[in-house]
Amino acid sequence: MDQAPTPAPPADRPTRRPLLWIGAALWTAVFIALIAAFLLRGDRSEQVEQGEELIAVEGGEAGSQLLPGGVAPKAEPMFDPEGLPPFSLTERRGETVTNDTLEGSPYIVGFIFTRCPTVCPKVSEAMTKLRKPLDGTGVKLVTLTVDPDYDTTEILTNYADFYDPTDSPDWLWLTGPQAEIYGLIRDGFKQVVYETTGEDRKPGFEVFHTSNLMLVGPDGVVLGKYNSQVPAEMAKLRQDAVKLAKSSDGDDEANG
Repeated sequence: MDQAPTPAPPADRPTRRPLLWIGAALWTAVFIALIAAFLLRGDRSEQVEQGEELIAVEGGEAGSQLLPGGVAPKAEPMFDPEGLPPFSLTERRGETVTNDTLEGSPYIVGFIFTRCPTVCPKVSEAMTKLRKPLDGTGVKLVTLTVDPDYDTTEILTNYADFYDPTDSPDWLWLTGPQAEIYGLIRDGFKQVVYETTGEDRKPGFEVFHTSNLMLVGPDGVVLGKYNSQVPAEMAKLRQDAVKLAKSSDGDDEANG
Protein backbone atom coordinates (compact mmCIF):
# COMPACT_ATOMS: atom_id res chain seq x y z
CA MET A 1 0.00 0.00 0.00
CA ASP A 2 1.25 3.36 -0.95
CA GLN A 3 2.03 5.64 2.02
CA ALA A 4 0.28 8.98 2.21
CA PRO A 5 2.63 11.76 1.29
CA THR A 6 4.24 13.46 4.26
CA PRO A 7 2.86 16.99 4.57
CA ALA A 8 5.38 19.73 3.97
CA PRO A 9 6.43 21.67 7.09
CA PRO A 10 4.66 24.99 7.51
CA ALA A 11 6.48 28.02 6.20
CA ASP A 12 8.33 29.97 8.87
CA ARG A 13 6.28 32.91 10.12
CA PRO A 14 8.03 36.00 11.31
CA THR A 15 7.64 36.06 15.04
CA ARG A 16 5.85 39.11 16.48
CA ARG A 17 7.10 38.86 20.04
CA PRO A 18 10.48 40.63 19.46
CA LEU A 19 8.68 43.42 17.63
CA LEU A 20 6.32 43.88 20.54
CA TRP A 21 9.24 44.08 22.95
CA ILE A 22 11.02 46.62 20.75
CA GLY A 23 7.89 48.77 20.49
CA ALA A 24 7.35 48.67 24.24
CA ALA A 25 10.98 49.64 24.82
CA LEU A 26 10.69 52.60 22.45
CA TRP A 27 7.52 53.91 24.09
CA THR A 28 9.13 53.54 27.50
CA ALA A 29 12.16 55.51 26.32
CA VAL A 30 9.92 58.27 24.94
CA PHE A 31 7.99 58.42 28.22
CA ILE A 32 11.18 58.66 30.27
CA ALA A 33 12.55 61.37 27.95
CA LEU A 34 9.38 63.44 28.37
CA ILE A 35 9.56 63.18 32.15
CA ALA A 36 13.26 64.14 32.12
CA ALA A 37 12.58 67.14 29.88
CA PHE A 38 9.82 68.30 32.21
CA LEU A 39 12.05 68.00 35.27
CA LEU A 40 14.97 69.76 33.58
CA ARG A 41 12.68 72.57 32.51
CA GLY A 42 11.64 73.01 36.10
CA ASP A 43 15.27 73.08 37.22
CA ARG A 44 16.13 75.77 34.69
CA SER A 45 13.27 77.94 35.84
CA GLU A 46 14.77 77.92 39.32
CA GLN A 47 18.33 78.66 38.22
CA VAL A 48 18.71 82.32 39.10
CA GLU A 49 21.66 84.17 40.45
CA GLN A 50 22.11 84.04 44.19
CA GLY A 51 21.19 87.67 44.70
CA GLU A 52 17.89 87.20 42.93
CA GLU A 53 17.00 84.22 45.12
CA LEU A 54 17.59 86.32 48.23
CA ILE A 55 15.46 89.12 46.86
CA ALA A 56 12.58 86.72 46.31
CA VAL A 57 13.01 85.23 49.78
CA GLU A 58 12.97 88.69 51.30
CA GLY A 59 9.68 89.47 49.54
CA GLY A 60 11.04 91.69 46.79
CA GLU A 61 8.76 90.73 43.91
CA ALA A 62 5.23 89.41 44.12
CA GLY A 63 4.89 85.78 43.10
CA SER A 64 2.45 84.25 40.66
CA GLN A 65 0.68 81.87 43.04
CA LEU A 66 -3.11 82.29 42.98
CA LEU A 67 -5.24 82.80 46.04
CA PRO A 68 -8.26 80.53 46.73
CA GLY A 69 -10.85 80.95 44.00
CA GLY A 70 -8.24 81.67 41.34
CA VAL A 71 -7.76 85.30 42.37
CA ALA A 72 -4.30 86.72 41.78
CA PRO A 73 -2.70 88.39 44.81
CA LYS A 74 -2.22 92.12 44.71
CA ALA A 75 1.27 92.81 43.38
CA GLU A 76 3.42 94.78 45.77
CA PRO A 77 6.06 97.12 44.33
CA MET A 78 9.54 95.69 44.48
CA PHE A 79 11.01 99.06 45.45
CA ASP A 80 9.63 101.54 47.97
CA PRO A 81 7.45 104.07 46.10
CA GLU A 82 8.46 106.61 48.73
CA GLY A 83 12.06 106.41 47.57
CA LEU A 84 15.36 105.31 49.03
CA PRO A 85 15.96 105.53 52.78
CA PRO A 86 17.95 108.60 53.89
CA PHE A 87 21.70 108.31 53.38
CA SER A 88 24.77 110.48 53.81
CA LEU A 89 27.93 109.24 52.10
CA THR A 90 31.31 110.65 51.11
CA GLU A 91 32.36 111.22 47.52
CA ARG A 92 35.98 110.53 46.62
CA ARG A 93 36.61 114.28 46.25
CA GLY A 94 35.57 114.80 49.87
CA GLU A 95 32.03 116.10 49.32
CA THR A 96 29.04 114.77 51.25
CA VAL A 97 26.37 113.20 49.06
CA THR A 98 22.81 112.67 50.32
CA ASN A 99 19.36 112.00 48.91
CA ASP A 100 18.89 115.75 48.57
CA THR A 101 22.17 116.09 46.68
CA LEU A 102 20.97 113.72 43.96
CA GLU A 103 17.33 114.82 43.90
CA GLY A 104 16.20 116.28 40.60
CA SER A 105 18.39 114.14 38.34
CA PRO A 106 18.04 110.50 37.29
CA TYR A 107 21.04 108.40 38.24
CA ILE A 108 22.43 104.91 37.73
CA VAL A 109 24.05 103.08 40.65
CA GLY A 110 26.62 100.28 40.49
CA PHE A 111 28.31 98.37 43.31
CA ILE A 112 32.01 97.47 43.36
CA PHE A 113 35.06 97.15 45.58
CA THR A 114 38.55 97.92 44.40
CA ARG A 115 40.13 94.64 45.56
CA CYS A 116 37.68 92.62 43.44
CA PRO A 117 39.35 91.02 40.38
CA THR A 118 36.28 89.39 38.84
CA VAL A 119 32.91 91.03 38.34
CA CYS A 120 33.73 94.53 39.65
CA PRO A 121 35.94 95.53 36.68
CA LYS A 122 33.14 94.34 34.39
CA VAL A 123 30.60 96.45 36.28
CA SER A 124 32.87 99.49 36.01
CA GLU A 125 33.46 98.84 32.30
CA ALA A 126 29.70 98.66 31.75
CA MET A 127 29.31 102.04 33.43
CA THR A 128 32.18 103.46 31.38
CA LYS A 129 30.32 102.46 28.22
CA LEU A 130 27.23 104.26 29.52
CA ARG A 131 29.10 107.46 30.24
CA LYS A 132 29.54 108.79 26.69
CA PRO A 133 25.96 108.13 25.44
CA LEU A 134 24.64 109.83 28.58
CA ASP A 135 26.81 112.96 28.34
CA GLY A 136 24.65 116.05 28.31
CA THR A 137 21.47 114.19 29.32
CA GLY A 138 21.66 115.07 33.00
CA VAL A 139 21.86 111.41 34.03
CA LYS A 140 24.49 110.82 36.70
CA LEU A 141 26.50 107.70 37.43
CA VAL A 142 27.07 106.63 41.03
CA THR A 143 29.57 103.93 42.00
CA LEU A 144 29.17 102.72 45.57
CA THR A 145 31.88 100.65 47.23
CA VAL A 146 30.81 97.59 49.23
CA ASP A 147 34.20 97.46 50.99
CA PRO A 148 34.32 100.89 52.62
CA ASP A 149 36.75 99.97 55.38
CA TYR A 150 39.38 99.37 52.71
CA ASP A 151 38.19 101.70 49.95
CA THR A 152 39.15 105.12 51.27
CA THR A 153 38.57 108.24 49.18
CA GLU A 154 42.21 108.07 48.04
CA ILE A 155 41.94 104.45 46.92
CA LEU A 156 38.62 105.16 45.20
CA THR A 157 40.22 108.09 43.37
CA ASN A 158 43.06 105.93 42.05
CA TYR A 159 40.51 103.34 40.91
CA ALA A 160 38.20 105.95 39.38
CA ASP A 161 41.03 107.53 37.38
CA PHE A 162 41.32 104.35 35.34
CA TYR A 163 37.65 104.12 34.39
CA ASP A 164 36.90 107.83 34.25
CA PRO A 165 40.10 109.60 33.19
CA THR A 166 38.10 112.74 32.29
CA ASP A 167 37.17 113.14 35.98
CA SER A 168 33.53 113.75 35.07
CA PRO A 169 31.51 115.64 37.70
CA ASP A 170 28.54 113.48 36.68
CA TRP A 171 30.19 110.27 37.90
CA LEU A 172 30.28 110.04 41.68
CA TRP A 173 32.30 107.47 43.64
CA LEU A 174 30.94 106.98 47.14
CA THR A 175 32.15 105.43 50.37
CA GLY A 176 30.98 105.66 53.97
CA PRO A 177 30.09 103.56 57.03
CA GLN A 178 29.62 99.90 56.12
CA ALA A 179 26.38 99.55 58.10
CA GLU A 180 24.81 102.47 56.24
CA ILE A 181 25.96 101.23 52.82
CA TYR A 182 24.78 97.66 53.42
CA GLY A 183 21.46 98.92 54.77
CA LEU A 184 20.97 101.09 51.69
CA ILE A 185 21.76 98.21 49.32
CA ARG A 186 19.59 95.67 51.11
CA ASP A 187 16.65 97.80 52.19
CA GLY A 188 16.62 100.45 49.48
CA PHE A 189 17.89 98.70 46.37
CA LYS A 190 16.69 95.22 47.47
CA GLN A 191 19.99 93.66 46.41
CA VAL A 192 22.31 91.19 48.09
CA VAL A 193 25.56 92.12 49.81
CA TYR A 194 27.54 90.49 52.59
CA GLU A 195 31.10 89.96 53.76
CA THR A 196 32.47 86.51 53.15
CA THR A 197 33.84 84.51 56.06
CA GLY A 198 35.82 81.37 56.77
CA GLU A 199 37.08 79.40 53.78
CA ASP A 200 35.14 81.63 51.37
CA ARG A 201 37.08 84.73 52.42
CA LYS A 202 40.00 84.79 50.02
CA PRO A 203 41.95 87.75 48.62
CA GLY A 204 39.74 89.54 46.13
CA PHE A 205 36.61 87.79 47.39
CA GLU A 206 36.07 89.65 50.65
CA VAL A 207 32.53 90.71 49.70
CA PHE A 208 29.70 89.05 47.79
CA HIS A 209 27.38 91.49 46.02
CA THR A 210 25.12 91.95 43.03
CA SER A 211 26.38 92.95 39.59
CA ASN A 212 23.09 94.65 38.71
CA LEU A 213 22.94 98.35 37.89
CA MET A 214 20.05 100.29 39.40
CA LEU A 215 18.09 103.12 37.77
CA VAL A 216 16.83 105.79 40.16
CA GLY A 217 14.38 108.52 39.18
CA PRO A 218 14.80 112.23 39.92
CA ASP A 219 12.45 111.78 42.89
CA GLY A 220 14.73 109.19 44.47
CA VAL A 221 12.53 106.20 43.66
CA VAL A 222 14.26 103.08 42.33
CA LEU A 223 12.74 102.24 38.96
CA GLY A 224 14.53 99.07 37.94
CA LYS A 225 17.54 96.79 37.97
CA TYR A 226 19.58 95.74 34.94
CA ASN A 227 22.19 92.99 34.64
CA SER A 228 25.45 94.73 33.81
CA GLN A 229 26.76 91.59 32.07
CA VAL A 230 23.93 91.36 29.54
CA PRO A 231 24.36 93.74 26.55
CA ALA A 232 20.63 93.79 25.79
CA GLU A 233 19.86 94.92 29.33
CA MET A 234 22.53 97.60 29.16
CA ALA A 235 21.00 98.90 25.93
CA LYS A 236 17.60 98.94 27.64
CA LEU A 237 19.05 100.80 30.63
CA ARG A 238 20.57 103.43 28.38
CA GLN A 239 17.26 103.93 26.58
CA ASP A 240 15.28 104.07 29.81
CA ALA A 241 17.70 106.57 31.38
CA VAL A 242 17.65 108.90 28.39
CA LYS A 243 13.85 108.72 28.19
CA LEU A 244 13.62 109.43 31.91
CA ALA A 245 15.95 112.42 31.60
CA LYS A 246 13.89 113.91 28.76
CA SER A 247 10.71 113.38 30.73
CA SER A 248 12.28 115.04 33.76
CA ASP A 249 13.37 118.04 31.65
CA GLY A 250 9.86 118.37 30.27
CA ASP A 251 8.39 118.38 33.78
CA ASP A 252 10.87 121.07 34.88
CA GLU A 253 9.96 123.28 31.94
CA ALA A 254 6.25 122.83 32.60
CA ASN A 255 6.71 123.69 36.27
CA GLY A 256 8.90 126.62 35.36
